[in-house]
Amino acid sequence: IAPMVILGLHDVLAFGFKIIPSNIVLYVYGLPFLLFIIAIYLVNIFIRALRQSKELNVQLQQLLSDAKKLAFLEKELEIARSIQNQLLPSAIPDIKGVEIAVKFQPALRIGGDIYNVFKLKDGAVIFIADVVGHGIPAAMIASMVNILFKMFQMLSVDPGLLLRSLNVNICNMIPQTFVTAACLYVNKYEQYLRIARAGHPSIIVQNSNGNIQEYMPHGKALGLKADNTFETLTLSIVSGYKIIIYTDGITEAVNGSNEMFGIERLKAIINDTKDYDAQTTCEKIYDDVMNFIGDATNLEDDITMVVIRIL
Repeated sequence: IAPMVILGLHDVLAFGFKIIPSNIVLYVYGLPFLLFIIAIYLVNIFIRALRQSKELNVQLQQLLSDAKKLAFLEKELEIARSIQNQLLPSAIPDIKGVEIAVKFQPALRIGGDIYNVFKLKDGAVIFIADVVGHGIPAAMIASMVNILFKMFQMLSVDPGLLLRSLNVNICNMIPQTFVTAACLYVNKYEQYLRIARAGHPSIIVQNSNGNIQEYMPHGKALGLKADNTFETLTLSIVSGYKIIIYTDGITEAVNGSNEMFGIERLKAIINDTKDYDAQTTCEKIYDDVMNFIGDATNLEDDITMVVIRIL
């Protein structure tokens, strides 16, 4: 429009007012000139759009490539999860005179926590371990630790000796690995409990009167030094006793105010569930932790817990 106005003004000044000396009528060229400018403008828009479409196509191809990689990783993750689940007990064995409940909740779909329970003719052995870290690397190490435990499980009547054997092999096979663990041997018939730990949270024992005691037999985390030793404690047990072993994902669970769940809250729940069976106690602890943090999706660490009740 501007070119047409300027050219039209020229013609008015030249032929209407005779102010500008000119014999050429320019107004007729205004429309073609305007169309030419519009054409150039549209071509520039087209060129920019073409360039942007090429850039968008490159980004789309990258996104498609990333999506394929993500789908592949998802498949690999599912395979890893399946392998880990196959190494965990498919069911808790039925052990006369001993009630056992387990809660296993990885922070991700696979995690660095493991547990195992197996039956002996005179009782049961319970093992729990926590590999530092999360995701596939921690899950792979945890699975290897679980395999080692199964290789040496017959040593577990002396939990300290079992942990020592595991430690030597972890130091040799998986150097620079940090694994906390706890192992319990429950002899129902002779009414005693043997416990050992390797840098793991305290083992909680509640007697038949409801009194709660934390036990921390000496033992550093697995994988630090091959010659480390692990203390075995022997405790008398009778009907009504409860034993709770757990990973630090419970006590170190954090709420929206950055406050930890802590050992005192855990012991308070155990005290409140004194007369409950093992499964109900386990569920109550887990539910309270979930209520504390808001939702399982807020978990920053894996949670594993085993509750044993002597009948």
